[in-house]
Amino acid sequence: MLPKVQFPDPISREIQGYRLHELPRRYAPSTVVMLSNRGRPPLVLKIGPGLVPEERRLRWLKGKLPVAEVVAIASQDGTDYLLMTKLPGVDGSDVRVHRDGARFVELLACGLRMVHAIPTTDCPFPATVDRLLEIAEQRVSQSVLETDDFPSHYLGRSPRELLQTLHDLRPSDMSAVLTHGDASLPNFLYHRGHVSGFIDLGLAGISDPYRDLALATRSLTRNMGGKWVRPFLRSYGAPADNLRLEFFILLDEFVGARPG
Repeated sequence: MLPKVQFPDPISREIQGYRLHELPRRYAPSTVVMLSNRGRPPLVLKIGPGLVPEERRLRWLKGKLPVAEVVAIASQDGTDYLLMTKLPGVDGSDVRVHRDGARFVELLACGLRMVHAIPTTDCPFPATVDRLLEIAEQRVSQSVLETDDFPSHYLGRSPRELLQTLHDLRPSDMSAVLTHGDASLPNFLYHRGHVSGFIDLGLAGISDPYRDLALATRSLTRNMGGKWVRPFLRSYGAPADNLRLEFFILLDEFVGARPG
């Protein structure tokens, strides 16, 4: 049950007459609320810290990809409120879209190719490996990194040791495309057998495509089993470069969101 909340005025004006329903979300730093009002388009409200980067990316991506349209954004007492239109479809963690596993991994690969094909000449969101490694270094230096949820084969090692492993794994060559930044299955929407939208884009930016491929393979393994990783990579058209995949999965443990 969503507690009584005094929303900022720009949000309150837009949601007058809407009914609110909070969605359960594991590991997410923000609350997501669905809003419905008969005769009016459904809306989605995200409540949490640091939502301005997502709002900026949604505005830049408008007309380039099927993403939500920003209705309003406001901040109050250190919390951001991002109100958006609702996209059609169910997310990729829904078992209904897994019934045909071969078709699903094709759709997932298609979705990533859509993102990676967006021209980046005017993209203002760099997410280069150098930049991400700087963030990783900062988090280790500031002692804000929690390693309890790292992959089991890394448990028992200090953050500084893991950072050195990250540098050791770093690939020598990189490509540059627009990446989603959190390419877990729940962040891709599907409707009537097609990719219908992309959500949770606050980490999107120009980086190597394996940044997304690695997190997609991790999420596939968690949700459907490891047997679908190679068919997914084959459908995308990428080699199963295990060291590159491992590098970006470990990098995400330092700089990304919790895996879905």
